[in-house]
Amino acid sequence: RSVLKDYRGPVTKSEVNVRPVPRLLNSQAYRFSHYEPVVYPALALSARVEGNVDLGLITDPATGEVRDVSAISGPALLRPAAVDAARRWRFEGNSANSPTINATIEFSLRCQSTAK
Repeated sequence: RSVLKDYRGPVTKSEVNVRPVPRLLNSQAYRFSHYEPVVYPALALSARVEGNVDLGLITDPATGEVRDVSAISGPALLRPAAVDAARRWRFEGNSANSPTINATIEFSLRCQSTAK
């Protein structure tokens, strides 16, 4: 029940052809050498689940490689997609002041553009 607590019913005909793209909030604060966009999970899209997923990333400051990612909060159906994409991100070397980075991915059915 908790997974589908925000369920709003099946998608409408007009929503079927629209594929929302989750976006990284405050994206201008990060410098990427490689950014992998987050894919909206099909089940969450069908169930019309929206929300923000807060991530905690541990990086190698010198190389920008993401060493570990964990979902701190957010809807359970959205967390795996956010973590999966963030594992493939790579920040520009020495662009972060700390090896720990917090990021938020917004999953919105009204979101139509990618952010980098």
